[in-house]
Amino acid sequence: ISPRHVDLVEEAEVPRGGEATVESGKAPLRLLRDGRARTLGRGCGEAGRGGRRDAERRDAKRRDSEERRSSALAGGRPERFADYRRISALPGRKRDAFRRTAFSTARSEKWTFLEDGLQAEPAGSRRTPEKSSADITPDPRVSSNESLREKKKEVDLPTKDTSSRTSVLPKRRIVHFDLKGAAPKADYLVRVLELVKGAGATGILLEWEDAFPFEGRLGGIAARDRYSVEEVERVLDAAGRLRLDVIPLVQTFGHLEFVLKTREFESLRESPGDPQALCPSDNESRAMVTETIDQVMRVHRRYGPTHLHVGCDEVFLLGLCPRCRSRAKNDLFLSHVEFVAHYVRKKHGLIPIVWDDMFRKLSPSDLADRDLAFVEPMVWVYAEDVYKFVPATTWNAYAGAFDRVWGASAFKGAFGETLVLPPLGRHLQNNLKWLEVFRKEAGKFQEFRGIVLTGWQRYDHFAVLCELLPAGIPSLVLDLVAVASGRKGRGLVQEARRILSCDGESAGETTYEGLGRCDFPGHEIFEAARRLQPLEERFARETSALRSKGWYTPYNLRHRFTSPMRIREVQDRLASLVESVESVGRDLHSALGLVFPTATVEEYLEQRLYGMWEEARELRDGLAAVAARGPIRNPELNLSPSSANQESRTQPLSFLSQSGIPNSTS
Repeated sequence: ISPRHVDLVEEAEVPRGGEATVESGKAPLRLLRDGRARTLGRGCGEAGRGGRRDAERRDAKRRDSEERRSSALAGGRPERFADYRRISALPGRKRDAFRRTAFSTARSEKWTFLEDGLQAEPAGSRRTPEKSSADITPDPRVSSNESLREKKKEVDLPTKDTSSRTSVLPKRRIVHFDLKGAAPKADYLVRVLELVKGAGATGILLEWEDAFPFEGRLGGIAARDRYSVEEVERVLDAAGRLRLDVIPLVQTFGHLEFVLKTREFESLRESPGDPQALCPSDNESRAMVTETIDQVMRVHRRYGPTHLHVGCDEVFLLGLCPRCRSRAKNDLFLSHVEFVAHYVRKKHGLIPIVWDDMFRKLSPSDLADRDLAFVEPMVWVYAEDVYKFVPATTWNAYAGAFDRVWGASAFKGAFGETLVLPPLGRHLQNNLKWLEVFRKEAGKFQEFRGIVLTGWQRYDHFAVLCELLPAGIPSLVLDLVAVASGRKGRGLVQEARRILSCDGESAGETTYEGLGRCDFPGHEIFEAARRLQPLEERFARETSALRSKGWYTPYNLRHRFTSPMRIREVQDRLASLVESVESVGRDLHSALGLVFPTATVEEYLEQRLYGMWEEARELRDGLAAVAARGPIRNPELNLSPSSANQESRTQPLSFLSQSGIPNSTS
């Protein structure tokens, strides 16, 4: 029968086991629910009607057989039965061929029906049911997922949205590398690429920022320890060898601090005193943005990228400069995004990706008025409840404006600007929740491209470093395995331990203790970070307890007014605290040097350890000086030989006169 007859079956909405008669051409056709058709002769007599009744009985018997067969193949699952009925609507020979290959494979629970065909699920990710007598021998001509897709195209299987009832795993799993802080050495980055490939990654998103070797008039925006062109190519060559897709990310609107902080480009700021965002109304802004894109693509072009991420998130400053005040903020934002997106497509032939957070504030009509359907938003939510930040109404608005969309989770850098280690459980829950979002929202778009696992090194250009990349590797591997296979619980932990080369026994818990000791690239930094985190907690607890006592306050130290007996009680604790800080510092220094350049090593040690070391030493040495009543060891503490000495009170109380408060010394 022709495809039109299949459509008639769908339009008639025949109940299960029923039939309908429609006029088609020269003779009426009786269309049975399973897609078969029978021509009814005109003007037939009783014999004709009797023959027709016999045919109807045969058809009913055949339908019953088909019902039993489909129920057995479906394993009692309604979704399997529905897909079987769709296949039954095909012409006989093609229907039988597809049914032999597809359903014998589907029974083993290794395949899932999707909008674009049958997608394989990793072995062991789902439980395999027991075999039944209704097994059908697979067609030996079809031995791979790709072959099944081709056969589906050959028979032109009618499709319908099955996203609401299938377990969808993202086909593209991209790992984000934030290089605007603590950019690792190129050789280490290559080793990490090999690791994430084995964990299930299909590509990488490289956010270069000031680590890229810009030149010409952009040379001043690059960091002193930026990569060389040869190092960039070494990383891209490794990605190509591993068959990892590469998506470069170039900031083009907000988060341009690394550009706008320089004297050469400070005139492009939207707000003169803040380098966070550029002025979209200035032609020089567009010239700077296009030059930045061109220089990055000059290196990436020969590696065949298909997408370019243009940022555009968190544009906090809009409509502030004199040229922008007369325009609506939504118009300012969309006009600039439209310009950048069309430039990327026309000049470089790439698909532009944009962070979605600024789109959330816009109405569907705002989006519909712009030529942005080819843009692919990347919806980012790092919390456990994705729909709290991007509700279903927002997804519906995106579906009306964009053909394709991405999701973005996080494996580190999302739950605190100063964290040392990422919280494993929270990041894992975030990634697992994204799988639910894929299942619910994929059917609204032509394609849900995939998921990007972001790993931020700092919250913006001026923030301190948060979790370093080596410290986040266990979280990255755990999350990658989860989104690539859908595994949970003990099976997930065991697979992550295998990839991370962990030894010893594990209880299967998603904790650092559950992983055990591992031997992945940069594990030395991870182990040092595990010591640093409890040290920071211990330091804060003990120094706070000391300062709250009546013998160790800054006043006591400044005036040497305390009890020597009380000092002796805490001197050993302070000495132990200083030694612990120095020990972790030595281990971190040697471990960081294996992965990062000297500037990053010094920055991290100063941010994480120097403050503790300085405070503990001052407290220890100050108390020792008071106890010994010897010479002053720390002049900056302004220790004086007598608390009654008027000169000793002048400097500490100078804040009174500077604040306009009358006091005896002033």
